[in-house]
Amino acid sequence: MRGQVLHNHIASEIKAVCDRLSIRSKLEYPVCTDKAKVYFDVAAWINGSFMACEVETTIRRVIHNVEKAHMAGAELWLVVPTRKLKRQIANKLRKIETKPSGKEIKLLLLEEVSSELMNKLSLSIPANSVVG
Repeated sequence: MRGQVLHNHIASEIKAVCDRLSIRSKLEYPVCTDKAKVYFDVAAWINGSFMACEVETTIRRVIHNVEKAHMAGAELWLVVPTRKLKRQIANKLRKIETKPSGKEIKLLLLEEVSSELMNKLSLSIPANSVVG
């Protein structure tokens, strides 16, 4: 992986959670867009829905990763190591209007990933989906 130690650890933990939940996922997943070949830290597929997880250890690449997910048509989950960074990124995201794949961007701490993935899995079961 291309990140620093903390970045790579978080990406590996996200992949491990996906594996435990039997969610198909890949580390450093390449996607060719009209403009360039881009890589996502973790890519996952739930009922045919493509989800990109990007690990953010600083605020620097947030906008770039939002644009990348938008170009690829992926639902975007940003995973961060601290509450402080989560607040900083949330403030930055409020200033942009891009919503990759038309969905809100998920901004999560690593410890929130498992429960959010389980929620997404449960919503993929027709009997659990909210209609309307």
